[in-house]
Amino acid sequence: MALVACPACSKQVSEAAVSCPHCGHPFLTASFTKEPSPAKTDHTFRNIGCGVIVLLLVGLCISSDRDIAEQQTRERLEGSVEGAAIACQTFVKQQLKAPATAKFPNPYTPGTHVMHALPNGVFQISSHVDAQNSFGALIRNTWDCEVRLVAGSYRLTAVVVK
Repeated sequence: MALVACPACSKQVSEAAVSCPHCGHPFLTASFTKEPSPAKTDHTFRNIGCGVIVLLLVGLCISSDRDIAEQQTRERLEGSVEGAAIACQTFVKQQLKAPATAKFPNPYTPGTHVMHALPNGVFQISSHVDAQNSFGALIRNTWDCEVRLVAGSYRLTAVVVK
């Protein structure tokens, strides 16, 4: 424990003392509380500010990497049967009673889709989707879709959900 000066007699007293042993002056515990030094407070704010800046920079790097990965995926899928299958899934969802419940098989899994690339950027895709009907029952529907690649995006030619 540190020693402090008694406000009444100015003699050294333990900061844990309730009263001065020399003169009997009562101490309020609040009179011995130490205030944080401004220099330490400034360092704390500086450290917090640096931490925030570092987190922002890391977030920007991750976001930039994700944007690059999404762009590369779009470029890879553009003009491919897998890209056409993903586009068809979007068009099939629009035909369903509960599109939020739609579960499509992965187009990269063999045997889940019948995919044909025809001339002039036309793709025919057939597969299935599990989704809820009007009564909330989960049912499997088969679907056929035909899309055409026009200026880098897939345009719906026909879709039939059975």
